[in-house]
Amino acid sequence: MDPINNVSQQEAIHAKGPTLVIAGPGTGKTFTIIQRVLHLIRDEKVKPEEIMIVTYTVKASKELITRLTNELSRQGIEVNLHEMYIGTFHHICRRLLKEFREYTRLERNYIETDQFEQQYLVYEHLDEFESIDHFEDVVPSSWIKMSTGEEIRISPWRRCRRICEYVNRLSEELMNPEELLQSGEIKEQVLGRMMMKYDKLAKTKNFLDFTRLQTEAYYILSEKKNVLRRVRDRVRYILVDEYQDTNYIQEKLVQLLSGDDGEVFVVGDDDQSIYRFRGATVKNILLFQRPYGAICHVIKLNTNYRSNQGIVEFCMKWMALPRWFNWERNGTLYRYQKGRVHSAEGPVESPSVVRITAENNEPNFQKKVCDFIEKLKEEGCITDYNQVAILFDSVKGDISTRLQYALQHRGIPVYAPRSGHFFERKEVAWFFGSLLYLFPKIMDRMKRTHVLSETENIEEKYLTFLSMTKVMLDGNRELKEWLEKTGKEIEKSKQLPSGLLSLAYDILCHKPFTDILDAAAEGESREARNLSAITRLISRYDCFIEENHGYGRETVEDMFQFFARYLRLWFENGVGEYEDEEAYAPSGQVSFLNIHQSKGLEYPVVISASLQEYPRGEDSLISDVVTHITGRSSYEPKKDIKDFDFRRKYYTAFSRAETLLVLACNKKPGKVPSREFMGPLESLPEWDDPSVDFTKLHFQPVEQTHFKPRFSFTSQVALYEDCPRKYKFTKVYRFAPILGKGLLYGTLVHETIEDIHRAALRGETDALTPANIYAWMMADYQGLAKAENTWLPRAELDQAFQEILGYVSFRRGDWSMIREAEYPLELVKEDYIMDGTIDLLQEKDGSVDVIDFKTGAKPSPESRLMKRYTSQLQIYAYLVEQKMGKPVGNLLLYFTGDEENPLYPVPGNDFEVEKRIKAFDETAGHILSEDFNHRAERKGKEMSEPCRHCEWRKYCWKEE
Repeated sequence: MDPINNVSQQEAIHAKGPTLVIAGPGTGKTFTIIQRVLHLIRDEKVKPEEIMIVTYTVKASKELITRLTNELSRQGIEVNLHEMYIGTFHHICRRLLKEFREYTRLERNYIETDQFEQQYLVYEHLDEFESIDHFEDVVPSSWIKMSTGEEIRISPWRRCRRICEYVNRLSEELMNPEELLQSGEIKEQVLGRMMMKYDKLAKTKNFLDFTRLQTEAYYILSEKKNVLRRVRDRVRYILVDEYQDTNYIQEKLVQLLSGDDGEVFVVGDDDQSIYRFRGATVKNILLFQRPYGAICHVIKLNTNYRSNQGIVEFCMKWMALPRWFNWERNGTLYRYQKGRVHSAEGPVESPSVVRITAENNEPNFQKKVCDFIEKLKEEGCITDYNQVAILFDSVKGDISTRLQYALQHRGIPVYAPRSGHFFERKEVAWFFGSLLYLFPKIMDRMKRTHVLSETENIEEKYLTFLSMTKVMLDGNRELKEWLEKTGKEIEKSKQLPSGLLSLAYDILCHKPFTDILDAAAEGESREARNLSAITRLISRYDCFIEENHGYGRETVEDMFQFFARYLRLWFENGVGEYEDEEAYAPSGQVSFLNIHQSKGLEYPVVISASLQEYPRGEDSLISDVVTHITGRSSYEPKKDIKDFDFRRKYYTAFSRAETLLVLACNKKPGKVPSREFMGPLESLPEWDDPSVDFTKLHFQPVEQTHFKPRFSFTSQVALYEDCPRKYKFTKVYRFAPILGKGLLYGTLVHETIEDIHRAALRGETDALTPANIYAWMMADYQGLAKAENTWLPRAELDQAFQEILGYVSFRRGDWSMIREAEYPLELVKEDYIMDGTIDLLQEKDGSVDVIDFKTGAKPSPESRLMKRYTSQLQIYAYLVEQKMGKPVGNLLLYFTGDEENPLYPVPGNDFEVEKRIKAFDETAGHILSEDFNHRAERKGKEMSEPCRHCEWRKYCWKEE
């Protein structure tokens, strides 16, 4: 895709002023964004920190960073991407809140929550929501099935999901609960009270969900004019990807940040707007021009570099063929006219859109799908099953599930991480069964109190866990004896011997789990991925236990609640299995995906197999309320929205195909296909029709994405140098670490010193009094303790405060040399990005002093720990010189626990720094080559320092 040969891309790259780029599937939108950024930096001399790039997903952000850094490096342009705002809306809002946290309404060290945790918080307080007058009118507990008159109960968990959806949507529409309370409509008053109730709960827990991330960022930008001015002074160019999927608050954030100058560049495709259920509105892209008028450029990219001409033409017919669908209503066209879209590949020699159908015979339908895939493989059209993807409205449905089994029965492996099979995996059953075996009275109590009745099939699932575990334990005597011994100790003491996460690692350090870990150490293991997910689940459970009962570990009652509530709701919520962002199509397996999951992906062969679907209306309560209170409408006619969205959804599905698109269904008179698919389906030849010759089509291998990883000294390199095996379990498999009080203490001192530096940088040195510093420390402590559910004794808090005051005294009131605190730096290398965060930069006589803070007493100069500290500082010196272009003066370590002589100078000569950088590169090379199959060095039978506090010490040392 040479921009010189693509006039539309060239026009977009060089556009000035507000610009909308309509970029359909495969038209090179990411390429265009990258080339525009290069043009701004290289030709327009725009500084990187003056550019903001917003992506819709984390994956898209990583891909953009990788491709951008590669291209910048290729052209010899040095850029510190830390200086550029680049990431999702949530990432950028998170960064704004961190940079301007003193202006927010948030407590320090808030806990970011995901969808499950937000919903669980509501569940814990559902009775408080139910006490709201007329709550049942807004969030009903049942519904009547019209065909039978039967009353169908809605589970409390599903009601909590509805509460979260309503609160989030209203917040993203910037609705004020006070406005809703003043409404004359009962439902709107209920919604206002729901918002206020949830806001109070979230603040009490210091929880910050994804929606509040955005509303808090909007608050500081709209209410704190100095913050908005500072951000606008810095950011001059804003680029937004997937603009069709933005919601109201995101549109307002873009408008706030871009200001009146309007140097905003948005890319999107209204035909792929499929996230209305998340609050996205296609109105943003359809009416983007309106505020700017004639100065707004609208550029359409009409060359498809992904799909062949047959697929392109079918997709455009699906959207615009008059006999199939019409987008005009009362003289208004609710879609951008795309003109003629053509494939860069040119015409095809055989039909590239076909159908697979059976006549009301599902086994025959499954056989035909299997025959079709095997034919592609036998004829050499595809070389790997991962070139085929089968898309459904939901991969958990019966048609999808049965087709998965049919393929596997024919020896065709399947990759379906969102099919809901997590709790069916043997390793999951063994682990939770082991916990239930450890606490035998819990199952009896749950049966007796009927606490499991809310969630369908959960009691049977727990019993299956136990029965599978008992069979497993018959062949694993050591684990059985340990469980029985530990269970007796718990029964006697009425408390756990350690925290639940530590208990989990004790279980994992026995067979058969060690067999899984051994396999994971050698290569990729789905079983280890699932065990890792369990540790992360357990680590977050502490967020919902009040202060851990004062002694830092769970009680037997907590274990009851874990099974009776927390895990039960995790089961009801549905758990997906591991998905690799880079290897999105694992080799040797046919992918089963839902349509939303497939967005942004592409496959040589796509089978669309939900042809029984039809347009369905969604809950319009929130959009109706917004219209009533604010006058803002959804723009599209309400009665047509479901038809518009249906077209967009399946256009997105069809356009994933590169070479061959297949519409597949088991026909059932009057039901399948639905009316919407009848015309398109009948227009296609059957897959085995003589006119179809797959060998004349050009199938390419799936091109896997490779993201450029970030390596920092402390988080990656030092961990690997300690123990490659631990690195793999922690960073690759993402097993949850066990965090102790020592880490809490160090973080507390570190963050309070950061508060002091930030005050000094703001010129508020008068505020550096013991009383203020103590208040900052305690605010930090409350947030950290809640986040980690770990608490420090009073003596340790007093000691931390004395160490902090000791640093202030050491400064003797001189803060004049401070230039930066918590300063991020990075260096783009060929295969990775080296980055780090420097605690403190001071400037004197044209050179920069680099200072790193360490808690506790100063270790011996020859100790392993001091050598690590020294290496880290030398890395920082290298980054400073490379990226700031200034010589480094002193390299200093400051030890807060050393009252007499806290400073320790580190040699910063070129030889030492060069040696350290070479070692860093070598370690990064080992990580990139996945050289993990060895562990920390041992000296006789004595545990090395890295092993003593490691979660895996019992696993590793059991091998001896």
